[in-house]
Amino acid sequence: MGNLAFANTSDNKTNIIMDLSRASNNDIEAILLRMSAKDLLISCALVSHQWHHILSAKSFWKDWAEMRNYHPPWHKFFSTLDIHSIRQVVVRRPFGRNFVHDAWDMSKLGTAQCFVADSRWEINSEIVWTDDNSGHKPRIEIPPCFFDGQQKTWRTEDGIEEPVNECVAISYGSLRKRIEIKLADEGLTDEILDNFTPPIVVSELVANRKDCASTYRIRSNIHKGLQQMIITDAKLLRAETEKRFDQWEEEGWHKIEHVFSEYPKGVRFLVVECLGHDSQFWAGNYGPKIAKFSVTALPVKSTK
Repeated sequence: MGNLAFANTSDNKTNIIMDLSRASNNDIEAILLRMSAKDLLISCALVSHQWHHILSAKSFWKDWAEMRNYHPPWHKFFSTLDIHSIRQVVVRRPFGRNFVHDAWDMSKLGTAQCFVADSRWEINSEIVWTDDNSGHKPRIEIPPCFFDGQQKTWRTEDGIEEPVNECVAISYGSLRKRIEIKLADEGLTDEILDNFTPPIVVSELVANRKDCASTYRIRSNIHKGLQQMIITDAKLLRAETEKRFDQWEEEGWHKIEHVFSEYPKGVRFLVVECLGHDSQFWAGNYGPKIAKFSVTALPVKSTK
């Protein structure tokens, strides 16, 4: 079967057909390297045995990634991972990016729609935009409102002071949000999880208002799947942190973080639940402020 490439002209819709049946592997590869991952995975591998053979080579996907300036730590896993895992690493880029797609749409500033939460979140309360600080629902604050009227930064691991420009401020009514992440959907295949156990990091920034005591809690759990338990040390699979702020405690952002790094084989899902409320039952948004929720996977270690 010949290899055919098709293109439509914009004016008269005539098909331009190029016969690639006699093209060398190098020529075909040069063409495929310039195509999108979606086309490569859905269409191109079905064209011919030649194209399928090229797309089944791990070296092709390594070159495809590097053409797009993506350089994962190949030396740690390239020779070990199968082609499926290599493709997932290249296409989904699981290392160092946030798996949770919360976003801020400044074109809708002044409405609750300016905060676009990841669709996987289950949130027990409507998050509102309001200038009335006498309600009980969590409120969007741009910028965050503190008792002393000053904006607060947080210090990164590199020692850089970064601003926090947007947050959700909680009231006396508890905010509870929960998310479940299937790690394979983010590019962490079973092979990667079982043989390399890349550290999985959960974090969120939390701040207080000085004039009101408040509480924030985060629980994280990695597991095999519903109704399938992993028998191991519970500390490897679960983490919980509670942060209590006393009234008149200095205002500021704190990074709360859970790291899972020595988990057993079989882990496939991550579940995180965050809760917060003010501790004095005040009307208005005097509870903890939360921002920059993140779930990332760090580069893999050497194989087990």
